[in-house]
Parts: sequence; C-alpha cells; structure tokens
Amino acid sequence: MLLSYDDMKLELTRFKIPSIGAVVGKLNEIHTAAMVCTAIANAHPKDYRKRLAPLAQDRIWWLPITLQRESSPISETLSRLINDHLFPVDEFWLDEEQMDYREDGTIHPGLYQHRISYDEFTDMVSTDPSELSDYAGFPLMACMLSGWIDEEFDHFWKVYNQRFKWGIPDAPKLPGSDHYLSPRVFKKELKKRGVEPLYTMFLAIDGNTGNIFFDLDYETDMPPVISPKTLDYLHREWKRSRAIARDCDQAFDLITTDPHVYVKFLDAYQTSLRKRKDR
Repeated sequence: MLLSYDDMKLELTRFKIPSIGAVVGKLNEIHTAAMVCTAIANAHPKDYRKRLAPLAQDRIWWLPITLQRESSPISETLSRLINDHLFPVDEFWLDEEQMDYREDGTIHPGLYQHRISYDEFTDMVSTDPSELSDYAGFPLMACMLSGWIDEEFDHFWKVYNQRFKWGIPDAPKLPGSDHYLSPRVFKKELKKRGVEPLYTMFLAIDGNTGNIFFDLDYETDMPPVISPKTLDYLHREWKRSRAIARDCDQAFDLITTDPHVYVKFLDAYQTSLRKRKDR
C-alpha cells in the first residue's frame, strides 16, 4: 500500500541523518527481505502474496526513520514469515531482541531434539538414574553399544537394565574395533524383528540421518547463511524431515509398548556386526 503525501511529509519532518553503518544495515535487511520473498514465492506460487501480507502491514518499515530504532520489527517479521511458510526456526530467532538481519545474515533452523552429543551422554551417565526420563533408555543403550563408554561398562549396563527394564541383565560381549556395524544389514534385521523405526531413531541420535533438521549441531556447525538457494534447500529438507519424524514417533511408541523391544534391538545389532577385511 502506497503512503499518502501527508504520511511522507510527516516522516520527513522526523528524519534524522543516519550513520553509514545504519544505512548499510538497513540495506542488508532489505536484501534479506527480498530473498525471503523470493523463497516464499517459489515455495507457494499460488498464494505467496497472501503469505507476504505481514510485510505490507507495517506501512513505514522502509522509511529512514526506522534506521534510528535500536531493534528492527521487520527482522522479526521476516523470521516469522520463514517460520510460518518455509521451515521452523529456533524459538530465540523469533525474538526481536535476539536477532537482527541488519547485522546477522544467518538463519537458525529449529531442530528436532534427538541428537545426543558426547557431553550430553556423559551428563546422562552422571545423573541419578531415577531422575532420567523413561525415553533416555534407548539413547543410553545406543551410545553404549557405539563405544561411548569403556570404563565400568558392565556396571552401567546393569544399572540401566534395571532402571529401564531392558530385559538384558548381562552386558553383551561385543567384538573390538576389528568389527563394524553394517547399516544395510542392521536395517534389514530390525525390520525382520518388527522394530524397523528404531533404525531411524538410531541414526537421529547419532546425527546421521542426512537431514539438517536432525543432524545440525550448533556446537560444531555454523548456521546457514541466508540466500535464496539456502532457503529453498531448507524448505525441501523440512518437508523431507516429516517422514523421519514419523519414524522416530513410531520408535518411541515401540519403546513404550513392546516389552521386548530392547532385546530385539540388541539381537539385531549383534547380528549386523561384520569383521573388517584385512588390507
């Protein structure tokens, strides 16, 4: 919607000469707005104008007076447009005071909380088992089988077996580094036992699904820099992540309803270990 002559005159009477940094920042924000508009138009060509309506509601966001504001409402609007029409962003990135596209050209996608870092694993191990969520049983077993704990393996196994009712009182005797887990065989063995969704959950815990919404680690990975290509990519990844999320939901259902799920998982895991060939 175009501004009236009186609106423009009012703004000009309030105009203050901005700094070079403020001008550059505002141009960065406008550039970001253009990229977000392009991505939403590509993703929703039939009704992108309606989706972009919030940009038109603040009629004076582009005028020079906005260069003087400490925070930028348009940056918050852009993040909400991304969140509502392309892919979810981290909650703090929706906060006007936390992000500002005048100074930061990155985007923080909202991630699924399945990935377990080594530090998170050690925190879980050092916590009183009675204080751990019932859902912690599967990540703990997966990480222990992957070799994340060497000392007192048998002790911790017995503790968690009792806490989470694994049904496996004796710690498994796993082969050493001369063996590896065959993903193809593992998936097939889990399917054979009727617990195939555990394979996807296993990958999600390891950050190895191949999907950024499950695998990105903000402690080690840089957040993506905004560009039309990146926004399009993240939109596609978000749509693809829904199937992975459904598998993880089914895995949680199995963990809570199948009393033999851990026995089946361990059996499939051991069956899928293969000896490395001598080079």
